[in-house]
Amino acid sequence: MDYTELINITRDYLLRDIASNERALIYRIINSEASTYRIASSKFKFRQQNSQERNDYPVLKRLIELRYVEENQEQRKIFGGSMIYRFTTNGLLYIFANKLIYPPQLLLNYNVNIILKTLVFPYFETKTISQGTARFYEAITEYLNECARLLIAQNITPKSETESHDRGENYLGYELEDLIKVLAVKIALMYSESNLLTISSALVENDSARVSLYELESSMKGLIASDRKFMHLLEGTKAELNEIR
Repeated sequence: MDYTELINITRDYLLRDIASNERALIYRIINSEASTYRIASSKFKFRQQNSQERNDYPVLKRLIELRYVEENQEQRKIFGGSMIYRFTTNGLLYIFANKLIYPPQLLLNYNVNIILKTLVFPYFETKTISQGTARFYEAITEYLNECARLLIAQNITPKSETESHDRGENYLGYELEDLIKVLAVKIALMYSESNLLTISSALVENDSARVSLYELESSMKGLIASDRKFMHLLEGTKAELNEIR
């Protein structure tokens, strides 16, 4: 995987402190339809700007200034002049770096964003992401958190320009590549038959609940096994490990 574009786009990201009301609006956008914020066009007389939108305006303006949110001009045309706001790459970095709780739909809604287009969807089919279990998403969330932290760390002032260039173009790419390989091994181990039996027995005491959990995770195992992107990643990772041995 070529990480050059992702590294360059995130090179100027800086960690920012945000207020509680700003984080609250981020959560509302995360959990809204299509993970966007919509303000209806004033030409629709039956829906004037409500008090919630008026209260949100200064908070939304602040998130735009931070470059966490931007207006989606293409969707504005589709929705008859309504203003549609979506997360930027910086906004997604903030979400992943801070481990904000988000539904799987967020990953699907932003699948063309450079972060997810580079870090997730080359390795997982859409069906796997849309039907994943909680344990699967926990692994994905941890992986995205580690990736986001690496990308943000590149913006810490280096000792020299040479060091900055070398890290940005070489070392950081290797680190990101290692993280996806670690994730592949983690998921493969997670859904091995022995681990499925152990997990289902450890998490629940009721026999029927244990069987239900086992069946759920077994179904997820089948979904992963049929995911050609993931299996290609896993086979490549196994081949590299065998060469090291």
